Amino acid sequence: MAQLSFLDRITKTLRAHFDATASEPLPRRWIDLITYLNDVDAAQAKPTEPETEQPRRRPGSRTH
Repeated sequence: MAQLSFLDRITKTLRAHFDATASEPLPRRWIDLITYLNDVDAAQAKPTEPETEQPRRRPGSRTH
C-alpha cells in the first residue's frame, strides 16, 4: 500500500507539471512559422489558370 501511495504522488506531481507545460503559450517564432507554412500550403493548393499567370522565378535565380 505504501508503494501505491508513493506512485500516486509521483503521478500527481508529473501530471501537474505536464499540464502546466501543455497550457503554456507557443513561442511567437513557432506561431510565425506555422502561419508561414499554412500560407505556403494554401498558395500551393490554389488552382492556377493556364497561360494567364507569368512563370515565377525562384529567389536568387538569374534570367538570361
